[in-house]
Amino acid sequence: MGWSALRQALRRTLKSPGAFGEPVTYRYAAGGEDEILGIFRRTHTEADAEGVLIMTTTPNIKVDLVDLSSDPAQGDEVVYGGAQFRVSAVETDGNGGATLLLVVGD
Repeated sequence: MGWSALRQALRRTLKSPGAFGEPVTYRYAAGGEDEILGIFRRTHTEADAEGVLIMTTTPNIKVDLVDLSSDPAQGDEVVYGGAQFRVSAVETDGNGGATLLLVVGD
């Protein structure tokens, strides 16, 4: 069993709401969906190239890419807490995770 498969098995075993995120439905624009855990935030803070912190009010969710059956993309949808959001941007972290910037769904 490779590291990726072992990591997936461990995450399935440890999936308890709140421990590593909250349950989220991820819907692909191309069709299909995944039930995953994510860490949802109403605001997102990022630094610009000059090191000045900028606060945006863009809702976002941090996800573990191994939990998704395909790469996340602009236009996909996230359902969290009964609300629907559309993915406006994907920021990968280089460590197997991503922050998905969201807008309130139509």
